[in-house]
Amino acid sequence: MEELLKHGANVNIFDDKRRTPLIWACLKKNREMVQFLLQYPININYKCFNGNTPLIITCFTDQLEVAQDLLSEPAIQINEINNRKNTALITAAESGNLPIVQELISRKASLNLKNKYGNTALMAAIEKDNIEVAEFLLHQKVDITVRNKDGETALFIACRRNHQKLVEQLIEQGADLNGKNSNLKSVLMQACENKNRSLI
Repeated sequence: MEELLKHGANVNIFDDKRRTPLIWACLKKNREMVQFLLQYPININYKCFNGNTPLIITCFTDQLEVAQDLLSEPAIQINEINNRKNTALITAAESGNLPIVQELISRKASLNLKNKYGNTALMAAIEKDNIEVAEFLLHQKVDITVRNKDGETALFIACRRNHQKLVEQLIEQGADLNGKNSNLKSVLMQACENKNRSLI
């Protein structure tokens, strides 16, 4: 590759799915190649066909060290979104990748951005049953009043997914117990529907 680049190969060239050499290196989990490519004038925020950037790819492929390499680049856009409007943080939360979630937050990733479904990173973590990530996010400055496109809050999702410990923590933080979703269902109604007496 070094010989190709030395003789003028385009480091930002892309294929039919808009995957650049850097995106391919991330998909193949090749940190050495990523580090090599970062020495060149590369578009670090380039999006492939589904809107994923190299950073977002590291979040669902469990590559903490590569994520750290990318985050150390001055041009990185940490809150860039893909076609589902998922940021790197939302992607890591969905994937249950706590170390990358922690790294992104330490680098000032926005906590309360919403994806196309209206879910924040906290809500995405709860929806995917990633309890450890959700509990960590609850100790950050997340907005627990946010509602998604179905009118659900984090508390409603936790109740629907039968996560009693998260329900308790959200209540302790002042979550609205009487709010309703877009179907006018309350969290108490959801608990009854789930036949979860411990939540009731």
